[in-house]
Amino acid sequence: MSVSNNLADLARPCGRAYVQKSLAMLVLVFGLGEQAEAPEFWKAYNEQLEGLPRIALDRAITEYNGKGKFFPKPAELKELADPHAGALRQSAFRAKEVAKVEIGSVNKRDVRTPEERAAIAKMLGDFNSLMDTKGLNEAPPKRRAVHDPVDATGVTSAGRALIERMRNGG
Repeated sequence: MSVSNNLADLARPCGRAYVQKSLAMLVLVFGLGEQAEAPEFWKAYNEQLEGLPRIALDRAITEYNGKGKFFPKPAELKELADPHAGALRQSAFRAKEVAKVEIGSVNKRDVRTPEERAAIAKMLGDFNSLMDTKGLNEAPPKRRAVHDPVDATGVTSAGRALIERMRNGG
């Protein structure tokens, strides 16, 4: 079985039976009792959560169990599960796309015609000449680092002279 098939299995919706089985622990923890036996009780949970992957639902329930004070609403669990579900679905999709690529297939860059290569070279030359006319290809002037001793305020003599020139407007 390939990686893409494994990820596709992990990203598959969990279904209604799994939603109810997973939430059964929270029913006991929060003491719902007879309420949880009614089919209407489970309708909202099933509608919102049955499309989630099992791992995402399990992680959401575990996270909610650590911080929840009341039995969770479907939207609360869905909000916690959606990031995990999205990551699983995205991974499954990417693995499927990678599996489609043939090993040793030709890169698009390798199949450019000589005319296309010449056109790209001309565009690059035009760009470089434009940069030269604007003076943007020139390297910035080198600055000399000053390593003189500092005075009591932590400023060198060259730094002090610069500060004085700035104060005098020069």
